[in-house]
Amino acid sequence: MWRFRVLFALIGGAACLLTALLLEMVLQTRPVANLLASSMWPLLIYRSDISRRVEQAGGQSGEVQISLSWNNRNDLDLWCVDPSGVRIWFMHRRSPTGGQLDVDANASVEHLTSTPVENIFWPYGEAPLGTYRVFVHYYANHGDPDPTAFRCRVMVRGHIKQYQGSLWPHQTVEVTDFTVRPATTTPLTALSNFLLEEFVIVGLWVGLIVGLMALAFLGGLWWVYRRQGVPFLFTRLQLLLRAGRMAGWGFLAGGCGQLVFHLLLWGGVRAGMGMPPLWENFGRYAGWLVVGLLVGVKCSRWIPHWPLRATRNAGGLAGLLAAWCLNDALRVGSDAMGRLLAATLVGALIGLMVLLVFAEEALPEEPVQEVALPVLEPMRLRPQWAHGVGVVRTVPPKMKAPR
Repeated sequence: MWRFRVLFALIGGAACLLTALLLEMVLQTRPVANLLASSMWPLLIYRSDISRRVEQAGGQSGEVQISLSWNNRNDLDLWCVDPSGVRIWFMHRRSPTGGQLDVDANASVEHLTSTPVENIFWPYGEAPLGTYRVFVHYYANHGDPDPTAFRCRVMVRGHIKQYQGSLWPHQTVEVTDFTVRPATTTPLTALSNFLLEEFVIVGLWVGLIVGLMALAFLGGLWWVYRRQGVPFLFTRLQLLLRAGRMAGWGFLAGGCGQLVFHLLLWGGVRAGMGMPPLWENFGRYAGWLVVGLLVGVKCSRWIPHWPLRATRNAGGLAGLLAAWCLNDALRVGSDAMGRLLAATLVGALIGLMVLLVFAEEALPEEPVQEVALPVLEPMRLRPQWAHGVGVVRTVPPKMKAPR
């Protein structure tokens, strides 16, 4: 039995890894990468590079958060003019309105980094209403070639917009301006915005991986049955249909996981917590747990030899480990590596739950003991009729049947 479990763990892990690699090539294309980076809400399968850098630098989040990142050791500065007209920058880090610059990178030649980030935020409930203006200034060149490309992300009550550009030394550019109005978002409008983007993106990623994982499992079963000389249960068309059903359920599982993640983040924003890294990590754990449980349950439904309880539990554990890969294990690694490990763990752990035993691997039967039983006298049957219905009664020998 265990050799089959190891075999299908390898099959599941390899199938999910190859599918994730193909999807990663799509995610790295410029249009898709820009779509993910500018997504309205964080995604279950994607942690933006800016979010990771801000977290590593000790930056904070809030009702309004403005972050700047670039990829060399030159010194760029993030400025913001708040509705009161006060400019927040490295010479004036705090505004009377509550905004502050809490991360300033490459300001000193003794502490240069090639992955810098700067961050300005207003705690939830303290951001003033009105128009904000965002600028980026090229302060000093520290030896890297120019122009220096940058990305600027603006997040207002969880809604994200991202901008990009490039600068030459001592150049200043106004990136954008935005207006903060009284909060009018309701659960219905938040859910409608969610359905347009996040559900489809995450659902497609999970659905394709789960569908090809199921196809690999069914193909592995067909090969094992053939090696054992046992007729397989399904035709090729039925295999494809079952794999297609699993892809559909994977799409729904990914969408439901993103829905849980989205609603937890939205609830945190509405409760005044904003979107701190710890709360985002917790939401990702909850979302991936939902994905793993649903995928495990449906695997046991549509793929033979996967018991329900064990597969469901393995799916839940795989979901938690996938969230761990994207949250904590790879803080110094790439987001792509987190997705590859997450997909591999899901396929390997679910494949490990296969329960496949053939005749030669069955447990030996206990020897049968013959027991001599006494011979009983034969019983005589006589049909009886009562109210037009035939009734058969057993009558012992030497006795008359009642009339």
